[in-house]
Amino acid sequence: MLQEILTESQHISDDVRGLTFEMFDEIGENLKRVEFKPVNELNKFIKVGNVTIKKTLFDNANVNFNVTFYNFTIPDEFNELSDYYSEGKSVCIDSRGKNFLSTLNIVLKSGVLVKEKNIDTISHELLHIYEQNKIRDEFKEKFSNTTNKTLMFSSNEVERKLGEVFYLSSNSEQDSFLNGAYNEMMSNLSPNVEECFKKTILYNKLERFDTLLEFFEKEDVSEILRNYYNITYEYFLKYIRSKFSILKKKTAVVLDKVNKEKIKQNWR
Repeated sequence: MLQEILTESQHISDDVRGLTFEMFDEIGENLKRVEFKPVNELNKFIKVGNVTIKKTLFDNANVNFNVTFYNFTIPDEFNELSDYYSEGKSVCIDSRGKNFLSTLNIVLKSGVLVKEKNIDTISHELLHIYEQNKIRDEFKEKFSNTTNKTLMFSSNEVERKLGEVFYLSSNSEQDSFLNGAYNEMMSNLSPNVEECFKKTILYNKLERFDTLLEFFEKEDVSEILRNYYNITYEYFLKYIRSKFSILKKKTAVVLDKVNKEKIKQNWR
């Protein structure tokens, strides 16, 4: 399981890295046709221009990039404000994860694209698009946490495991594990991301999820499912397999983020 997640993380890193530099070069080409106008921003006069770039990414993600250029002609103002303006936002505008609107703020120093300032912004937004495009949850959150917790404290071992696997499948709990793991790994001074990951609560939860999935693939719990959740055993297996897959993919994304942050902060 660990190697699968690490391999997935490396694939994401390679895909996003290649597209990031491709996008940076394309933005540079489009810069030639941008008309700039002086704008008073934060009591500073900055030259601002816009361009729209349409791209298909990750095979089937159609993205409209609205790129805004902020050109600082005074070095001190660039040093003071460029981090404030270097940002973006990407949203999916359909339920299938196929069409996106992305806003990119790109900073210039006397008309020149500054790679180290803009690469991170582009990469960050591409990673968001990747997540929304590739990690789709076909199941609506529908199972009561109250029922899950009731089963987790049952005197019946199988019921306890059932409550636990639903708990581990919950979107809110998975998000909590992922956010916690990111903070844990970033607070760990070791440059070795794999070793940092092994010390997280998320790693333990993934191992436990894997064990429970293996158990329930052999243990027919149709009666308990019917009594507590009113679902079939077949639906249940499809559900927990999907939720485990999603958690692994999201973990790979988190590991990629941590790896990039540690490199950026010269930890690696």
